Amino acid sequence: MAKDHVEALDAALATYGSMLTKEPKAAVAPRATTPVEGAPKPPPPTSVPLNKITRPNGQDYIPRNIKELETTDVEFVQRAYSNEMPVLLYGPPGTGKTALLEAALPGLVTLMGTAETEVSDFVGTWVQRTDGMYEWVDGPLVVAAEGGLPLLVDEVALIDSRTMSVAYSLMDGRGELPITANPARPTVKVKEGFVVMGACNPDVPGAVMSDALLSRFRLHINVMTDWNLAKRLGIGTKIITVAKNLDLKYQARECVAPPQLRELLTFQETSNIYGEAVALRNFLAQSRPEDRVLYSNAIASVFGSAVEPLTF
Repeated sequence: MAKDHVEALDAALATYGSMLTKEPKAAVAPRATTPVEGAPKPPPPTSVPLNKITRPNGQDYIPRNIKELETTDVEFVQRAYSNEMPVLLYGPPGTGKTALLEAALPGLVTLMGTAETEVSDFVGTWVQRTDGMYEWVDGPLVVAAEGGLPLLVDEVALIDSRTMSVAYSLMDGRGELPITANPARPTVKVKEGFVVMGACNPDVPGAVMSDALLSRFRLHINVMTDWNLAKRLGIGTKIITVAKNLDLKYQARECVAPPQLRELLTFQETSNIYGEAVALRNFLAQSRPEDRVLYSNAIASVFGSAVEPLTF
């Protein structure tokens, strides 16, 4: 060996000697397993990102990237909240509107709206105790306002605009609300941190929002299914293609309710337990009756054969 090569090797050993004395761990090859006939198939591998957020119900939310803004949906909502900007999320059911707000805003207070929602559901009501006497119990609007917490009005478009107007004074900066149903209760005064957020499906029957309410939500965001997230969660490409095709039908007003991420996750779970054939039949059975022919055709075009709804 040439002298200069020997000197170079000696210098390297002197510098990295401690590293060279450690033997690297041998790579362990995974053991091959023999599948048991009739056993459920294991779930497909997934590559779930490490920045998942656990919601209050224990389920994980995986933030979606918004490339054009160089941020995530969670960070976007958090920035709006920190600047006291009410946000309205709208879109089909199952796209993660409620989950996003729960993941982004710890301490979120939620009011579920319906066509029967009344003012008392917002501000509170008198409740009879076991001794026959009545006591006042604050509603979620009051709890959030006085606690300096974010408030989510879910399915806000289903609430009568006259009822919803009870929140206007707290949304537009006036910051005070007298409780007329309980004159003895002090006027509600907003603490810093209170912001009203809304979520709705604008296409559900009975969904109406007044201009006065819409103008109080300063950011309006259409939330759709994240197909890239569906892939990262291990959902099969074929069923994703079916869902995409049905979504195109929805955009053309030919489909009433296209499948969203919730239905795709159910499909994959059912497929892992019962097999693809049963999962496809259940997927079709979950569709609305008026969409069933479209679903059946979409399945046949991708999977190669038509299926019938799951029945016993």
